[in-house]
Amino acid sequence: MDPIISKAASQIGLNLQQLYQLLPSELTLWVDPYEVSYRIGEDGSICVLYEAAAATPVSSYGMLTCKNQMMLGRTSPSKNYMMTVSS
Repeated sequence: MDPIISKAASQIGLNLQQLYQLLPSELTLWVDPYEVSYRIGEDGSICVLYEAAAATPVSSYGMLTCKNQMMLGRTSPSKNYMMTVSS
């Protein structure tokens, strides 16, 4: 049993015996960058549980500008900007 899987089970209140009863006996799990897959049995088909697109590289400076950080996730630019200064 992978220690991370058993730790996650423990955190939700499952002991190892309960975890073994819930999981198939021949479960193989792969966690790769951008994809999580599994297979049950030696000859079973590989199924994808989770898939994500590769992250886009950040600017050459390694950080986004303040304005770009504010714009992340927006579909159109904001009409109003507000800046506060405190001392």
